Amino acid sequence: NTNGGVVGNGRAFRVLSNIVTQNVTNGVATKVQLNVKDFDTHNCFDNVTNFRFQPPVAGFYHINGSIRVNGSALTWCYPMLYKSGVFYKNGVAISGVIAGVDLAVTDLMYLNGTTDYAELFATVTGTSPSLWYGSVGAACYFSGYLVRSA
Repeated sequence: NTNGGVVGNGRAFRVLSNIVTQNVTNGVATKVQLNVKDFDTHNCFDNVTNFRFQPPVAGFYHINGSIRVNGSALTWCYPMLYKSGVFYKNGVAISGVIAGVDLAVTDLMYLNGTTDYAELFATVTGTSPSLWYGSVGAACYFSGYLVRSA
């Protein structure tokens, strides 16, 4: 519209997973594999191969995600946003974690509409760390929407 907002055609997505757990390597940033689309208004999320959001419109996107961790003797865990394969933003990091805790990350991210993409990663340290999804959409998700085109 004339005020710079996008009316009725903004990109938006929300993805979940239908697997129960995703094993992660202790202390290593791991891409969260979310393979079920709750919605994806313009088919911008690859839920089969790369598990990433790559919109064809340049702009500022509100991106957020949530993880639930599992394992024993957990020491650290945190979700992260990556932009085009590079670390972008840490979410809440917790030490002395107990299994089953949910952690979130959110930020405003500029995506150029051609090569930029957003991904959700997680780092968990402890014994047998994993991400726990439970039933579809119960624990881990990744979502975003266009706030303003560039």
